[in-house]
Amino acid sequence: MANFMKAKLFVLILPMIVVSIFISSCDYYNHKLKLHNKSKEIVTVGHTDRELPDEMNNVEYYIADYSAIMPDSTYDIVIAGKDNAWHWYIDHSPRKKLFVYVFSVKEISQYRGDVMGDIIRAGKYLKRFEYTEQELIDHNWTITYNGN
Repeated sequence: MANFMKAKLFVLILPMIVVSIFISSCDYYNHKLKLHNKSKEIVTVGHTDRELPDEMNNVEYYIADYSAIMPDSTYDIVIAGKDNAWHWYIDHSPRKKLFVYVFSVKEISQYRGDVMGDIIRAGKYLKRFEYTEQELIDHNWTITYNGN
């Protein structure tokens, strides 16, 4: 009877182990790109594949605690996808470039809703970076914001 219970337990647990291993081996988010905030200000960052984006997340996403980048800290700019996600994103962009906008959390917190594109078009960002994939590789996938 004990062997029967062990076999039954094994049959029940084995699929859970296999699924756990499969899920843990999947890399659905790419954390390769980083922004290092060397300024004295709390900032946030948005990225897009075009100079003037059509869509971005709403302001609340960018001012949330998990998106705020404290002074002298580094933040992962995450994109959905595997190891080649940034390559694919940049390669399929209209100008083969990635545009990264740095915003003051304090400044944009006065806005609400889906207005990040309007904020960018109005020039209410601290800094705009634009990089080809090769430039990002040359910078070891790290963008440094110095506050100017």
